[in-house]
Amino acid sequence: MPCQTETPTETKARAPTRPPYARRTPGRWGTRLLGIFGRSALLLLLIGGCRGQSPSDLPNDKVWISPHFAYHARVEDAAICGDLLATLERHFYHLQSLLGFEWPPGRTINYYKFVDVSDFVENSPCPKASGGCTDGNGVYTYDAFEQHELVHAYLWHLGSPLTVVKEGAAVALACNQSIAESPTLSLADSVQVQQPLDDPRVYDTGGRLVRYLLDQYGPESFIRFYAAVGSPVTFSDFDHVAREMFGVSTEAIWSAALATHASCPPTFACSREALSGDGTALAVTPVCGLQSDNRTFAITAGGDVAIAAPASTRIGSCDSIPFAQTLASTYLGGASQVGLLQLAAGRYYLDFPSAATGDLAVLEPNQPWAGNDCSALQPFVVEGDQYETIAIAVPQGTSSWAIKLRFVDHQRLTISRTSSSPPSLKLFACPGCDAVQGLCQALDLADTPVDVDWQGDYVLQLDSLSPQHAERIQIARR
Repeated sequence: MPCQTETPTETKARAPTRPPYARRTPGRWGTRLLGIFGRSALLLLLIGGCRGQSPSDLPNDKVWISPHFAYHARVEDAAICGDLLATLERHFYHLQSLLGFEWPPGRTINYYKFVDVSDFVENSPCPKASGGCTDGNGVYTYDAFEQHELVHAYLWHLGSPLTVVKEGAAVALACNQSIAESPTLSLADSVQVQQPLDDPRVYDTGGRLVRYLLDQYGPESFIRFYAAVGSPVTFSDFDHVAREMFGVSTEAIWSAALATHASCPPTFACSREALSGDGTALAVTPVCGLQSDNRTFAITAGGDVAIAAPASTRIGSCDSIPFAQTLASTYLGGASQVGLLQLAAGRYYLDFPSAATGDLAVLEPNQPWAGNDCSALQPFVVEGDQYETIAIAVPQGTSSWAIKLRFVDHQRLTISRTSSSPPSLKLFACPGCDAVQGLCQALDLADTPVDVDWQGDYVLQLDSLSPQHAERIQIARR
């Protein structure tokens, strides 16, 4: 394996309705791809490797090979394994399918994975303030799977466009950072930025521009534009290329981009396997080296949904709507948990810790278990020790809201809230919608959780929330 000595130029900134959860055997992409690439990959163990042969001490102790990658790591980096090649190959094929770029025969991307930030700063050829960089042959980073730099590597052979276009493409296609609604760096000024670390605002401007171009004109037109906008050029040259490619001025393009939502659905996460909406469970297993993994699901009608997933799972939208900008953290606490929330119709993805084990499941009920009309609700059913935690999202500004729950077995529970404003939340737990006051239990959720012993049906009711407030209620087994 050759050592990299070039100076990298690309950088990044840093009835009763209940889920059956019947397990099914998943057809995992990772397993299939490893059958093609991973298990047949050539593993080279190079003790010492290229150390001392260049100014940079590159990771080269162990190297895994696949059709498009050579993955380099240090021997002490125990979390890294050859299974990562399946993820990288899947990512490559996804981006190539999406963008339609041609690939030079025989070209391989050398991925140099440093142990940590200190190793990266001391030994990588990248700017020390960056989180990673790319040159014509290598990706250098301390992240096991750095999508931003991989986008640069995939498009390298197309040319070196303006920084705002080049970095914008990586931001818009990796979607690993939010894109500002109103970037503070104008499009005209962004053309003058030669190195992104000179003015990091170019990431926001570029991401906003490229996201609009991809959505409005399609990947094929954007790739032609990418290859045509060489650097350095004047703004007049930039405008000329835009008029030739899209038939409108850059001023009109930028105005139209700013008039749209600054959404950035992560294309790779949204390409992952889909969960059914009937509560069928899909088992997940850890992926070496990765911080998180993804699966997708679709909501057909909009309204209530139950999502069983590991702790710290987040939800994002695969549609170009504002919700895509913020991943909504729904789950807190125990290992076996379910989130009850409301979502609009559309496609979504789950972002969950890749070290997690267990099942993922999504259930879209035939009848709601939460809402303003208590008499129309069916109970969400909890059996035995099915969940350690139930996380309930109360919609912002709702009034006369209720949720029905059924505990099949006796449960010793703790109820708390995860929001901090207003100072407390007053709820009533009643055996039914029309229960007389004497049969209801008043719950004042402030700083101290409330313990309850429940079995059977319960309705949690609240009168109203102010328009600016939403609530999250957590029910955990003691």
